[in-house]
Amino acid sequence: MIIYLKPKSAFPELHSDTIFGAICRVVSELYDDEKLRSIIEFEEKPPFVVSSAFPFVYANKEKIHFFPKPIVEPKEKESFRIDDVKAWWSVKYIDQTTFESWRSGEIDAEKILQGFNQYNLRGGFLYDKDYTVPATGFWIKELSTPRNVINRVTQASDNLFYSSGYYYHNTGLFFLVRFFDPGYKEIVKEAMRFLRDRGFGGDVSAGRGQFDFECQDIDILKEIKGERFITLSRYIPNEDEIISPDNCWYEIGTKRGRTPSGRRKKQIRFFIEGSTFPKLNKDHYGRIVTVEENAVECGLAYDVGMRKWER
Repeated sequence: MIIYLKPKSAFPELHSDTIFGAICRVVSELYDDEKLRSIIEFEEKPPFVVSSAFPFVYANKEKIHFFPKPIVEPKEKESFRIDDVKAWWSVKYIDQTTFESWRSGEIDAEKILQGFNQYNLRGGFLYDKDYTVPATGFWIKELSTPRNVINRVTQASDNLFYSSGYYYHNTGLFFLVRFFDPGYKEIVKEAMRFLRDRGFGGDVSAGRGQFDFECQDIDILKEIKGERFITLSRYIPNEDEIISPDNCWYEIGTKRGRTPSGRRKKQIRFFIEGSTFPKLNKDHYGRIVTVEENAVECGLAYDVGMRKWER
């Protein structure tokens, strides 16, 4: 399943753990405790896994989907233009066609650099020149807005502060959901309807995090049976999932949230989206970690197969 989000106001950055947590909060409000436990305390398989949210760009009547640039083993450096190499390092997302070719083993970073003039690069987005993007362009910008707190006793304006959010022009977000138990499809859709009314993030009372959404029960990515996989979500592995550090290519992120009372939670570390690992004979990867009483963080990988490109 693919879920498209169309932000209507300042919008937070949405990683897989944030999306999963938001769905769980809705389930806790709309269903009984047993239903929530079945999601976070599964025995063999989770009922579903979610990816992080990635951008799409409107192109005529179609959408260009973008995915994280894969993190792979560096090769011996060749003679590339220094400007092209610098530009390549600024790339954050690649279009779906390029992503699928990379997963299929048809290209890699060196192959892209060899034909770098065939691509457009705009604001961290790399895409084929054959795509027709909107004449007015597209962008995602992070902007800070001044906020304050009204003293309920004196009615004076206190505590000026700034909050940030992302604004979208000719773009939106999408994330993927893979169901191991199809019975949870309607639950996820119901959670999205609830979140549409409420909003995403902690500033919904100020009108932030508002969106429309659309669900399509399709898989936009090809099934590729390779010897590796790339994670499209934040990933916290089980002990048996990292065979050799020399065969894993990744970046590590950290997170340490707060409870509703303001107490800091346990810090967690995870592999970021785009990290690549050897594929094992498993249905799913990763785990859910308890960080505080009645609080968990999702580290389930949204894994997609990947072949190694051979010169």
